[in-house]
This record gives sequence, C-alpha cells and structure tokens, in this order.
Amino acid sequence: CDQSRIFNVFSNPNAPVVSDVYQPTCYEPSGSVSLTGLPASGSWILYRNPGAVPYNGSGIEYDVTNLSLNQSYFFTIRDGNGCTSLQSAEVDIQDIPDDPQIDGEDRVCVGNYTSVSSSDTGLWSTANSSIATINEAGNIYGVATGIVKISFTRSIDGCDTEKTITVYPNPSTLFVGTIVHPTCILPTGSVL
Repeated sequence: CDQSRIFNVFSNPNAPVVSDVYQPTCYEPSGSVSLTGLPASGSWILYRNPGAVPYNGSGIEYDVTNLSLNQSYFFTIRDGNGCTSLQSAEVDIQDIPDDPQIDGEDRVCVGNYTSVSSSDTGLWSTANSSIATINEAGNIYGVATGIVKISFTRSIDGCDTEKTITVYPNPSTLFVGTIVHPTCILPTGSVL
C-alpha cells in the first residue's frame, strides 16, 4: 500500500532592508528605523533583535520606533507561510547629542560690537533686535540698554542653546568745569 502526501515548499522571504535610520536628537530621545522590502502580500511578523520583540503587520514598509540609545539592532521577518528571513543589516542607535555650546562675551556697550562663536555650524538669532542684533558670523551689536537672549541652532540636528547678553549704556561724557592751576602757594592743581 502506497501513500503519498503533497508538501508545499516555500522560499524564505528576503531580509528586511534598512531604508532610513533616525538617530536621537535633543528633542526626540529615542531612535527609529524605516524598513522596506517586506512581503507584499499577506500578513507578517517582524522581529526586533536582541529580544525577539514582535511587530505584526502587512505591506512592504514598516517604521520601528522607540529604539533605545547606544544599542545595535537587527531585524528578521516571518511571512504568512511561517518562513523566516535572514537578518537585516545592523542598525546602530547612538546617544543623544550634547547641546551646542556658545563661547564668547556676555556683555557689550550700546553702539559697540562683541562676538560669540560655536564649534558647530548653525544659525544665530536674537530674541529682541531692539536691544542687540547678531549676524551669521556671531557678531553682536549693542542697540539699546537691556538684557537679551542670543540663540544658536545647530544645522545638523536642530538642537539649540541660548546665551544671555547684557547691553550696557556708554559711560557719561565727563564735563570739565573750572581748572585751578598750581601756584607757588598751592603746589597742585584741581578740576572743579
């Protein structure tokens, strides 16, 4: 007596393709990754490793969010037939970047210049241009007496920082009154 059974042999799905990696920023304290090349038909389970954390879904793209700092990940996919892919390329999530730093003076007199700088590339701005202005090179001009915040926004990630600048009035012009010259009785002179 012969018995036969039909077996379906399915191919494994392709490994997920790492499309974009989004590193943590000053405003978003976790990383994320966009994966493509997932099975076009049916549902699937995406696994994040380490930890074999499952994500159920369908479609050819998926975004994995809330990835921990200073951690490396890779991903596999199990399709509706129960077949599992090879692992994706490694995804390294870095630490949150430090805020940019502003170096330089924190005071200037009305009608004078001072300068600030940063080791990063970015844009400068002032909270109140009627007190002080700042140009793209970090040169601050004192317009009127007061306190103003100067901001620097780093180009690469949008992280920013501030520095408080005090604009002082110029010293008053001295008025010279009467000059008393020295004499043979009074050996020193004076200004009144």
